[in-house]
Amino acid sequence: MPQDYLLKVVIYGPPGVGKSSLLDQFCEGIFNSEHEQTSGIEFGTYITEISGKSVKLQIWDLAGLDISITSSYFRGAHVALLCYDITQRSTFDYLEGWLKDLREKSDPNIVISLVGMKLDLDHLRAVPTLEGEEFAGAHELLFKEASAKTAKNVETVFLTTARIAINNVQNGLYPETDFDFSRNVSSDLLANNSPKPLIEQGDLKDKQKVKKLKQDYRDNGGQ
Repeated sequence: MPQDYLLKVVIYGPPGVGKSSLLDQFCEGIFNSEHEQTSGIEFGTYITEISGKSVKLQIWDLAGLDISITSSYFRGAHVALLCYDITQRSTFDYLEGWLKDLREKSDPNIVISLVGMKLDLDHLRAVPTLEGEEFAGAHELLFKEASAKTAKNVETVFLTTARIAINNVQNGLYPETDFDFSRNVSSDLLANNSPKPLIEQGDLKDKQKVKKLKQDYRDNGGQ
């Protein structure tokens, strides 16, 4: 069955913070406590319904690789999840650089959510929630802490950003891009060639909807 919307999502951030586990929990509902640090880019898809429309998320886990390797994956992305580990202070302290690279390589209207991973290890916390909130606020990011192990807030992280991205699409905030979703996932996706539109454009809608979605998210406990 064809989808009404196809959204490209990238998961980005320092190595070892739980990005692959976040992908596995969302797409497959599994958590592997012995998951080895990802050495290459991983991929998953998820189909859901948002506001009566069928939406397919195509999700790329960029594995903490250098921006020179991953830059082509940011092209055409609607959503980015910038992750850190709440138990490892160093993964938070270097977020400025990760965010700078992300913004330089992606569309200016990309929806970015800061995600504090490993919430199940709150007793080992090294980064206070308030610091995550303040960083997100200073850089105009969404914010949520989540646990891939317990699945807490995992769905919220993905679907909240997807709702905002869909409104951006309907408002015409993304340019036509060249990403061909009909191809198999393979090395040719790294090529800098020009495939097909990433999404099917909807009718233009009031841009205030985007602000309202963000406010609703905050009212329901997000930042």
